[in-house]
Amino acid sequence: MKAPKWFRVIFVAPNGWKYEMTGQASSDVEAVSLADEMLEHVERIGIKDYLQSDGLTVTPPARLSVEGVDLHDAGPGFGLAITDPQGNVTRK
Repeated sequence: MKAPKWFRVIFVAPNGWKYEMTGQASSDVEAVSLADEMLEHVERIGIKDYLQSDGLTVTPPARLSVEGVDLHDAGPGFGLAITDPQGNVTRK
C-alpha cells in the first residue's frame, strides 16, 4: 500500500454548487471515494451518482478534478469548502 499523500478533490454538481475537499489518501481513486463519503454524510449528495467506472471521471454536466497538494496547503483530516452558484463560500 502506498503511503498517504494529500489531495484536493473538486466536484461541481450539475446545479452549479462546487465542493472542494482536501485530505489524505493513498491514490486519486481513494481520494474521490473519501470525498464522496464526506459529501454523502455532510451534504447528502454523492459524487458516485455521476461517477464513471474508472473512479475518476463523472458524467457531464457534473465536473470532477483531483490534484495533489502540498502538506502546507492542507489541513488536518478531510476539509470541505462549499461554493454556491453566486460565489458564496462556506467551510465545514
